[in-house]
Amino acid sequence: MMRFDMNKRYFIRIFPLIVLFAGSCTVGPKFKAPVVETPPRYMGAAGTAATDLYWWQLFDDTTLTRLIATAIENNRNVEIAFSRVEQARLTLKETRAGLWPSVSYGVTGQYGTESFIGLKSDKPVETYIIKPSISWELDLFGKIRRMSEADRAQLLATDRAAQGVLVSLVAEVASTYFSYLQYEYAGKTARQTSISREATYALQQQSYAIGSIDELQLRQGEAAYATAAAANAQYERASEQALHALSLLLGQNPSQVVGKHTPLVDLRIPAEVPAGLPSDLLARRPDMVEAYYQVMAANAQIGVAQAMRFPSIALTGNGGVFSEEFKKLFDHNAWMWSAAGGITGPVFNFGANKRRVQIMREKHREAIMNYEQCFLQALREVEDALTAVRTYRTQLESMLTLVTAAEKADRLSQQQYAAGQISYLDVLETQRTLFDAQSDYAETLSATMSSYATLYKALGGGIMSPEESAEKSAATQ
Repeated sequence: MMRFDMNKRYFIRIFPLIVLFAGSCTVGPKFKAPVVETPPRYMGAAGTAATDLYWWQLFDDTTLTRLIATAIENNRNVEIAFSRVEQARLTLKETRAGLWPSVSYGVTGQYGTESFIGLKSDKPVETYIIKPSISWELDLFGKIRRMSEADRAQLLATDRAAQGVLVSLVAEVASTYFSYLQYEYAGKTARQTSISREATYALQQQSYAIGSIDELQLRQGEAAYATAAAANAQYERASEQALHALSLLLGQNPSQVVGKHTPLVDLRIPAEVPAGLPSDLLARRPDMVEAYYQVMAANAQIGVAQAMRFPSIALTGNGGVFSEEFKKLFDHNAWMWSAAGGITGPVFNFGANKRRVQIMREKHREAIMNYEQCFLQALREVEDALTAVRTYRTQLESMLTLVTAAEKADRLSQQQYAAGQISYLDVLETQRTLFDAQSDYAETLSATMSSYATLYKALGGGIMSPEESAEKSAATQ
């Protein structure tokens, strides 16, 4: 008994040293942040800082604000993305649990001529064992810690990916909404034109019946009416399909989506956007931050692969009670205990472990190249979006001038036709020009509005986590 107490005291003394040593060695390269060459400014940039929060409020449209809030709350892709974040968080906790000892138990009862240790008795006997055990794999070379590091980086990458889903969702809701308003406006114009041409065609039929116009003029009026009627059906189809697309983004039935809203031509066009600096993309764009953490995870996986080339040490402790009679199971003579340690490691496996390390190094290199490519793609998207915003605003001014001129030409042609100065073919030509100009204006206005959504998506702005929002609010105050 004295010998056991001395061994126990000795174990208690060296146990902290074992724990300290187990946590002091971690193989694998230290993480180095990937570096990309950032230009000093955008080619088409204006201003020095980009807006972070709620850019869609610049349009001063309560319907758009409501649609975006509903989409963020109900969209299934958002829910899937944040479910993946929770999965990554639980995976990290599961991996970290491997750093600590695991405790298990076993309860066994046996009756027969064969005992637990394989010996045979002359007559049947009953035996009982209750044995809890504790086992611990020492993380001497940091395999589990590197796995935890990789899982933590993957968690952060998954969280940024979820933010990216939100940024894309908001931009898509805005663009789809603007498309819906475009088709609604163009459809209204087509209906008005169709009604006007239908009335004109009815008058022409009466005139043809009494012989005041020939069949050529009659057929020209008929063709003009049919053209407007076909356009009306075209825009009605496009409008309803845009509404269906919105309902999918919002996770609602189509009948619940838009409701009362501001017409497209009454929306306010935002002012010039301050894009900030290209280096801001490294911290603002969710896909850039996600790619950064993917590099970190790949670096940690190199350490995991290297640690697998070293020995693994496991400690096991067992204790419990053993008795051949159930009533004596908890007698002091029934108590038993044991402790054991083991070491295992690779000797020769035809280079499999070495190749595993090389594979992880290549994956790390791939992650760095993906990070660099992601930045180049981000720069292109921002430059494209800045160009679109600038040129669409210029194009929209020209289109508005065209519509105004076409409206005046239409009124003049009607007056001249009534005075007998021009033919009806000239009237149809001015009406066609006006109709095309109004349709093109609606398309350009929608594209102008959507270009702002695309720009903010490219800049990575507009969406913040509650923590980031609170931090920014506190800093502002």
